[in-house]
Amino acid sequence: NQVGFMARTDRKRRIDDLGALAGLRIGVVHGYVNPPRFDAANLSVEGAVDDLANLRKLLAGRVDLVLIDKGVGAHLLETQLREAAGRLSWLDPAVSEIPLYTVFSKVRPEGERFAAALSRGVGELQGTGRLAALLHQGARWQ
Repeated sequence: NQVGFMARTDRKRRIDDLGALAGLRIGVVHGYVNPPRFDAANLSVEGAVDDLANLRKLLAGRVDLVLIDKGVGAHLLETQLREAAGRLSWLDPAVSEIPLYTVFSKVRPEGERFAAALSRGVGELQGTGRLAALLHQGARWQ
């Protein structure tokens, strides 16, 4: 997963150098662990209860940028903020790329069953071509 910035489309800015963002108000979510590179830049942050609240603050001009997972941002724009989707943009490059994993507990009896079900399901999706279609659909924001 990519973690980086979203901005208002009418206020895009270069973000290659995090130090150049000094003085901007950056929306973050209370309790989230931010990328070390972001934290090391000691930028001015404003906390929110969740990503949706941050995107609403961005739309209202109360913050200049929002630090967000790219996929989460895309999902929220498609499901919760459809009317504003054209007003917000993802800014490249990402601040951080974080791998995601699916794990099942070896201690819980259903762990092996869940892992097997996931493997079967992925196999079925691959066999029908549906997995490629889903990955392509999810890559719109990639």
